[in-house]
Amino acid sequence: MTTRRSATRGLGTRGESSVADREAAKEVHACKACLRRSADPPVMGTRTTVATLLLAGALGAQTNTLLIVGDDMGVDTVGIYKEGASPAPTPNIDKLAKNGVLFRNAYAGPWCSVTRAHLMTGRHGFRTGVGRAGQTLPLTETTLPEILPSTYTHALIGKWHLGGSRPANNHPNQTGWGHFAGSLGGFFTSPETYYSWKKVVNSKSSTSTNYATSDNVDDSIAWIKAQKGAWVCSLNFNAPHAPYHAPPSSLHSYDLTNKNPRQDRVLFFKAMIEAMDTEIGRLLAGIDSATLARTNVIFVGDNGTGSAVTEAPFINSHAKTTLYEGGTNVPLIVSGPGVQSPGREVAALVHSTDLFDTIAEWSGVNARNAVNAEIDGVSIVPYLQNPKQEPLREMVYTETFGSSRFAGTAVRNAGYKLIRPQTGGDKLFDLTIDPFEKTDLLLGTLTKEQRENYDRLASELARLKDEAAWFVFGTACSGNPKTPKFAASAGQRPLLGQTFTTEVTDLNTGVTVNLGMLGLSRTKYGTIPLPLDLTAIGAPGCTLYLSLDILVPLLVTGGKATWNFPIPSVTALNGLRFYQQVGVFETSVNTLKMIFTNAGEGCIEIK
Repeated sequence: MTTRRSATRGLGTRGESSVADREAAKEVHACKACLRRSADPPVMGTRTTVATLLLAGALGAQTNTLLIVGDDMGVDTVGIYKEGASPAPTPNIDKLAKNGVLFRNAYAGPWCSVTRAHLMTGRHGFRTGVGRAGQTLPLTETTLPEILPSTYTHALIGKWHLGGSRPANNHPNQTGWGHFAGSLGGFFTSPETYYSWKKVVNSKSSTSTNYATSDNVDDSIAWIKAQKGAWVCSLNFNAPHAPYHAPPSSLHSYDLTNKNPRQDRVLFFKAMIEAMDTEIGRLLAGIDSATLARTNVIFVGDNGTGSAVTEAPFINSHAKTTLYEGGTNVPLIVSGPGVQSPGREVAALVHSTDLFDTIAEWSGVNARNAVNAEIDGVSIVPYLQNPKQEPLREMVYTETFGSSRFAGTAVRNAGYKLIRPQTGGDKLFDLTIDPFEKTDLLLGTLTKEQRENYDRLASELARLKDEAAWFVFGTACSGNPKTPKFAASAGQRPLLGQTFTTEVTDLNTGVTVNLGMLGLSRTKYGTIPLPLDLTAIGAPGCTLYLSLDILVPLLVTGGKATWNFPIPSVTALNGLRFYQQVGVFETSVNTLKMIFTNAGEGCIEIK
């Protein structure tokens, strides 16, 4: 069994935008003159690399996409992940990974509906209003089928679960899907079962007595065979979501004789997974070889494994519906013509919102040009094309709505994870040594590294909800006798067309001038990794947190230094992250004759 510690292997950071690529670099260089005139950094918002644009042009009009969603399947349920103690046999899913790319650190929402909305829109729940099970996806949201080229046909087959508690039969079609065949609710409730259930086909309902998993595959094969051009098909299985039951014996290898699904839930759950995998094999075999050769196949789980069927070493109180790893870390496997050097694993952080961008790109569509709203996803095509691709995300975010003890938000980076419950205090975990989140670091005294990661994660949570913001991170080095503090002035936010003011206080007597430092990166200064320990240049205990792109002298008046930062009214700067720190000249403290404050991160927004 693969240990969870390996889940962070190979992760790193790549600057402050969600993706730092060649196009973004062009924007940076083009805006240098503006930056130097106004001390305002350039925008870094481009999400699509040159390489992926070329791929879209070459393959987009020719490529089909088959998206397969397993219900209530964490990474512990798929054999090739080797994280569960005894997962069900999944040879067909495993084969996809052997012929494709396995993503070790893929994240989704902790509820079914949340992730389904991610896949449909590329947007987080706080934007769409879908933050827990059973909520309705608004018809005002722009969806994946709506942005596909007119030459594409599209279908969603299987579970919908985006129409609220009383979904209208035509809701899937209203959201843009050209064809829908499946069930509208979250799971089958009595008197419905997997063998007798309400089936809706393009708003017309009937009772199906076909085994639901097999019926979904029958419909998928029939629809795919009927297509004459490029297509996108989303196959959303109900399985292996409860109710736990015995699938047709021909689909699995478990002996369920005289077994009771209420008492032996795990056994029946595994039989359902194997049955689903068997049917995935039949589906792929049912697509003719020429069509399959033009089809990218994605398999993803919609959330973690349910608590009732979670097995050690995973923790059932950290399962589905929770923000812990067991509730949000899901299998993600991609196979097909879009993959170069198949049979490998990617350790970088990815998110279920990313699949919206990815499928759009495969279809020749730039999602950001097609959607008049904030997109949270990042195309994973670069990982599929380049085995040496650096991480495109520094962090991933997830959330759940409601009033229960599970409601809240969470964000993780390469090594640390912050959970912020709606009620109660923050929780911080070092996933490199505590992959099952047993030890809350905030119950003890944080090390410098832990504090820096906590500050960074906390600022990301706040940034997502309030784009125009400025947050403190890092620590200052000691002066004599006072340690300077750097903060935004009261009521200040970095808004376009306004002056943003920060200040340094607690300055020692005799300090008359400071050096304001503004940078575009907090991870690298040229070829030098950040943060940088300044002991070697004569400032022991001091740290440089940002690249030195702009230097501004700051005079001390009345015991403090004020930094007025005019932000021009240029819409291209909307959403830009920038970083500030101040060097304080103190001649008696160290050989450099300078100490350094904590730093701050800002994000510019239109008022």
